[in-house]
Amino acid sequence: MNDNNGMSWTDDSCEAWRVRYHKEICHGLAQALSNEEFTDIKIIIDDKTFNCHRIVLSIMSPYFSAMFASGMKECQDGIVHLQNVESEAFEKILKFIYGGQDFIDTENVDSLLQAAVMLQIKCLQERCEEYMVGKLDPENSLGAWKLAQGHGCLCLAERAFQFILYYFEQICKTEDFWLLIVTNYCK
Repeated sequence: MNDNNGMSWTDDSCEAWRVRYHKEICHGLAQALSNEEFTDIKIIIDDKTFNCHRIVLSIMSPYFSAMFASGMKECQDGIVHLQNVESEAFEKILKFIYGGQDFIDTENVDSLLQAAVMLQIKCLQERCEEYMVGKLDPENSLGAWKLAQGHGCLCLAERAFQFILYYFEQICKTEDFWLLIVTNYCK
């Protein structure tokens, strides 16, 4: 495409500007969270308070969108007590939402996945599932499959099950396998 000055704009240059734009907006959002500028909602988990922006949480999470649109007392007061989410996980979730930062590791992926499912943050859920699929081994595949089944993570459940079938000879010798057998047999 040519503009009035005879310059040529390619799809590559447009893509580069989109990437730059996304970096800038993520940087601005991360700064707003860090500086607590224009916050309008407090999320309290245990004894920790997170000052957030309703609009940002609503954009990324249908859970928060529905909560804020419902007119619940907590939302009118500007304070939400969040249950069933660890404060450390929520802190990482905010950094993911506001700045696109990826803090997923083997220590936190379970709690981040559970919170992402509960808060309906689809892109974080998918990232957690992708991470877990990449880390599947005979020792953790049954646990990953059970976690996925319990949280409706179909992609992870399917990939973990395929992994279990492929490596069944090794997996049937693991402690998790025998615990699964004993637990189901004793019911």
